Amino acid sequence: MEGILYPWAKAIYEMKEGSMLIAEIQKNMKEKIRVSIEEYRGTRFIDCRVYFEDENGEWRPTKKGIALNADSIKEVIEALQKASKELKA
Repeated sequence: MEGILYPWAKAIYEMKEGSMLIAEIQKNMKEKIRVSIEEYRGTRFIDCRVYFEDENGEWRPTKKGIALNADSIKEVIEALQKASKELKA
């Protein structure tokens, strides 16, 4: 695909086969949180991972993150919503 105009498109095409980038959230000047769907040994999961920008301007994954299977997603979302309400209170 030549002439890609969207900045997020590069990240999608750089991801490995079987991966799907869902969102990128800017954490700070040097870090992003990427939410993606990944597959490992035939099992699909959601990966929320912190990426950092290296000296060449490439985005690299860190060990900071969490992988969620389909069974735990609803509970994690509910817990995050509850925590968000507490922060606003």
